[in-house]
Amino acid sequence: MTSTFGTPDAFAPPPDPVPYNPAFPPFVTFLNANGVATANMTSFDTLTADLHVVATLRHGLRGCFVGATQLTLCFNARALPGTPGNDGLVIYNTDMTNNTFQVIYNSFIAPTLVPTWTANTNATVCIDLTAQMLSNQIGDMLQFRVQDDTAVDSITMTLN
Repeated sequence: MTSTFGTPDAFAPPPDPVPYNPAFPPFVTFLNANGVATANMTSFDTLTADLHVVATLRHGLRGCFVGATQLTLCFNARALPGTPGNDGLVIYNTDMTNNTFQVIYNSFIAPTLVPTWTANTNATVCIDLTAQMLSNQIGDMLQFRVQDDTAVDSITMTLN
């Protein structure tokens, strides 16, 4: 099973429409409280540096986790001018009961996910979330944030 967010169109304009712009409003409030201003957030296909890509992933896969063997999240990314080499990715689970956001994955893009990350580099970056799935850290909605000189074209979650 696969859920795709954004349109895998190699960053073709205009930016993709998203149900929350840029993300689930309580998540935006959470990021604001943690030093990321709404004016510094964007969503898919934005090729402007110094913005955090944020996206809400209502994936609908949780009901299929029993018996599943692997959960992978991949995103098509482009390093923008600026300092992409220090950019990081954080994925949060959403606790819908009290609108809290627990970090389930946190990493620099380079060298952990790709060997190098310099301006005008394109990559499909994949993260194995199987351990988080098997330990019940993933609910029905994830929040995704990449900072701040990296653009994201689309995100795909695949459950096997």
